[in-house]
Amino acid sequence: MYGQTAPGKYAVGKVKSFFRSIVALMIAIAWTGTPAIGQTAFQYVNAWMSDGMPLPDTMGQATDVRTCTEVKNRNLDLAPSFGFTVDRDAGTFTDPASGITIKQSCIINPALVATPVHPFGGAAPKLAAVPCPKAGVGADVWFIFGQSIAGNYSEGRYTAGPNGFAYAGGGLCYPLSDPVAGGDGQDAGPWTRLADLMMNRNGLDSFGIDRIVVTERAIAGSFIKDWAPGGAYNSYLLAQIKDAIANGLTPTRFIFSQGEQDADGNTTTQQWADNFKAILTSIRSTGASAPVYVSQETICNFRTSDDPSPAEVVSRTPNYYVRHELGRIAIRAAQNVVVNGTSVRAGPNLDRIGAQLRADGCHMGYAGLAMEANLWMNALTAH
Repeated sequence: MYGQTAPGKYAVGKVKSFFRSIVALMIAIAWTGTPAIGQTAFQYVNAWMSDGMPLPDTMGQATDVRTCTEVKNRNLDLAPSFGFTVDRDAGTFTDPASGITIKQSCIINPALVATPVHPFGGAAPKLAAVPCPKAGVGADVWFIFGQSIAGNYSEGRYTAGPNGFAYAGGGLCYPLSDPVAGGDGQDAGPWTRLADLMMNRNGLDSFGIDRIVVTERAIAGSFIKDWAPGGAYNSYLLAQIKDAIANGLTPTRFIFSQGEQDADGNTTTQQWADNFKAILTSIRSTGASAPVYVSQETICNFRTSDDPSPAEVVSRTPNYYVRHELGRIAIRAAQNVVVNGTSVRAGPNLDRIGAQLRADGCHMGYAGLAMEANLWMNALTAH
């Protein structure tokens, strides 16, 4: 009759989807022991390749259990329209072309409910300038650049021992304390902890390290092309290296910690590698010959839906997740291929740091920061 909808495939599908949502909510309630519909949940993604090799987990977006569950089920409904196959029993969708499988979940963890506001540690401590140490035997001088994982954006300020120094530029040194003087951001990074871990170990000259100088020049949100010749920060990079050299602090190690910004599927392995090679050439033009350590890092998923908008962030469609996994794979491959073991050396795989160790879904919390420092120590002492 006019005005009535005959039961059919579409209606049955909606009923099934409704019951899947109810079942998921009941599971969430049973898990927490509290009413779950309005409870905060975090969108969690597991991914793996066709051979079963797991890809790093990601977590970040905060919403309520109902919305999280609805988005997860909707993506299973949408996946075939992108050419993906769906296993409803497993709650997964797979891209046949790449072999990537995605499983979305809703994680309830009261300890993570708060979305941290930067800076994590309040106002930055006021430090007085100190004399810069002399370079030479026993001195390890690190020049660090890249994006915010290398900057002062993680949680857990720390002060290194008395033989750790931060070079702020212009001949000025400060005690090595978070946030590291001369760096971007007002929170913390791994370098203060790393300095304490590296003290008294053998440096690249085989002598024991008895003083460490950190020249931290990372810039949040920077793409690799920004650091390459013609990019927004290449002239800044070269000027800062020349300034360090002119003030007697020629780097003994360069650390390049970047990749998250390029892991959106728009930068190929070749493009990232070509840009890095151009950066390396420009560094060598300053006369600096120290090895460059390149980390593997591609994960940054902020635990906020304020930017660009709640609907756009929380309601990402299946193709978004597959595209970003492909983008991360491409960047990790590039970070690996540029390493030659001599002038370019392998840094740590920071994607190993789990999603729940990241204070805001991207930058590290206390435990994540400690793990990051230890991973860097292992990389710097590998040779």
